Amino acid sequence: MCGGVGSLPRSQRRRSFWGRSRANPTSNPSQRVALATAARGRDAAGGARLCRAADRQATAAMTRSSAVTKKHHLQPMEVFAPTFVRSRMEGFQKDIRICLRPIKHPWEPRATYAYFPALGLCCATLDLLSSRHSGRIENGPHLSSLNAYSASYLPQPAFNEDILYVLFRSLRHSIAHQGIAARVWIDRRKNGGKAPRRISWLVSPDDHAPAIRIVAKKEYASPAPWPTPITHRTYVYLGRLSEDIVASALSYANDLEATPALRTRFERCMRVLFPTA
Repeated sequence: MCGGVGSLPRSQRRRSFWGRSRANPTSNPSQRVALATAARGRDAAGGARLCRAADRQATAAMTRSSAVTKKHHLQPMEVFAPTFVRSRMEGFQKDIRICLRPIKHPWEPRATYAYFPALGLCCATLDLLSSRHSGRIENGPHLSSLNAYSASYLPQPAFNEDILYVLFRSLRHSIAHQGIAARVWIDRRKNGGKAPRRISWLVSPDDHAPAIRIVAKKEYASPAPWPTPITHRTYVYLGRLSEDIVASALSYANDLEATPALRTRFERCMRVLFPTA
């Protein structure tokens, strides 16, 4: 025990500052009051020291937290989520400009473009936005998530359920897995007893509206190694499609700032991109 009576030698224990044993305080009332006042002063000073120490610890903890935040560039979700979407749109527009830059070859009379990389990028970006909007990222893209996002942010009926179904089934999947779209895709959904649609495609860098059209057109696919009939053709205008995607994403970013429920679903998906363990 430090500083108490028990730390003094027995020969000195009976003499204290007041001439009496510390173990036996004086019975003089005035001295007792003075002792109590001194004790309260010591207690107050000790309490102040404890408060100052707690303040220092809290300040140090906040400083460490601020240093970690600054070092790792951490952002609260209400800042991170809309910023992520807007910055992704900047990258998306840059990539689309590269894909739609005309390239001339000596054996081609007209300029050509990177059609499939541009279309694949558009579909992948719709996947990104719709999955964050729905909070569902497991097992790949979901048409239900895409339809919900489209109903909220994309022009209608230019992006209705049938158009998105054909876009993803006939173009997106084939481009993602083979690098090129199948010349003719057969829509085998039940269609009231009607013959399945045999759909070909035409992709253009133009910005005509609507961005995607499905037109009945009975003819044969060309070029082809044998006669391949089609009943419909999908027209995709990459300029307009990319513009519609950007406009939808910016509206979605504004909603992320204002809607906590959207940020919760967004965060659930982003933990796949930013795993902590």
